[in-house]
Amino acid sequence: MAILTVFIISISMIEFINVPIIKLIIMKNYTKAITGGMLAIVVFAGVAASTAQYALADVTISFPNSVLWNNDRTNDDVLQLSSLKITSIQSSGGSLPAVVTASTDSGFDCRKYNNEKSDLHGPCPLPKMADRVYNIRVSTGTILLFSNRTQSTFADFAVGDRINVFGFRDNSTNGIDALIMRNLSKPSIARWVQVSGVKVTAISGTVLPATITISKNGSTENVTVSANTVLLYRGRSTAPFSAFVVGDTVNVWGLEKDNVITAYIVRNIDKPAKTTGTVSITSLTGPTSLKVGQNGTWSITATNQSSGNLSYAVRYGDEVVYVSGTAANFRAPNNDSTAGFTHSYTNPGTYTLTFTVTNASGNTATGTLTVNVTN
Repeated sequence: MAILTVFIISISMIEFINVPIIKLIIMKNYTKAITGGMLAIVVFAGVAASTAQYALADVTISFPNSVLWNNDRTNDDVLQLSSLKITSIQSSGGSLPAVVTASTDSGFDCRKYNNEKSDLHGPCPLPKMADRVYNIRVSTGTILLFSNRTQSTFADFAVGDRINVFGFRDNSTNGIDALIMRNLSKPSIARWVQVSGVKVTAISGTVLPATITISKNGSTENVTVSANTVLLYRGRSTAPFSAFVVGDTVNVWGLEKDNVITAYIVRNIDKPAKTTGTVSITSLTGPTSLKVGQNGTWSITATNQSSGNLSYAVRYGDEVVYVSGTAANFRAPNNDSTAGFTHSYTNPGTYTLTFTVTNASGNTATGTLTVNVTN
């Protein structure tokens, strides 16, 4: 009977612990148990318990397991973990106790408290790593809250929800024993967000309105793009919706609710201002010295590679206040076009004239000249 008992325990542990060195230790102890009797059971159990705790740190487990939560809190940290994302929930018919598995991403934060009743906290002992997994035991004594801190039930927590957790973390196993768990996703509240450096994984259609699916660190979210959404290239010039394709990296700013962002700005940081249909200044001439009150005329020639008119603008350098727009603006025909500007100065000094040419695609070219004005 003793031999049969050892056989059952050893096989169970071998399947449970997926570490080659540990398996060798267990098999060695198992062999001793078969040949040496009950003494090996004690040695085997001690090795299995300590190694199983190490092996289970930072992995997804199934139903609540006493290896992760030994109820010995003498070596535990009291932590508040913020903005975890639930990746799985294991419970028996939705009842407690249960295990909530949650992972970190760029929004993760944590604090370490002196004890569970203290307001004093210090630096987090955990590395701020993306995709780090925490197994959280939720019991009947855990206080469950909505985002507005009103009472909730365990049924109100679902995969994909954002949570804050306050409780004990076992230093050996990384298991969290939750005293308080708060659901940041419920009730759903619209909030302004800026999401940077995310990949486009899907686009619902070629015309607006449309939905762009974005992904970062394994987390996906839908972005609603409408005719009112400002679409930009990396250089912040206006972009058409056709410039966005699967695989592009984008920044999104908008209003988020229920894991959907209503986009006000989407910027494609993989693509600069259009390289096709560029505009360039080929000639810029005019006086470099003038008398006060004397008219000067400057001529600028530009080449346009796209269809539509060119828009010429200049700032003379003596404007008291610059406003949106330009001090002078002139629209010229397509392709090789020349525009002239005339201006006089009322005070002596050195002034820099800045000329800007813009085509219908939103691409620009800039040139400068300096003029010295004397009495």
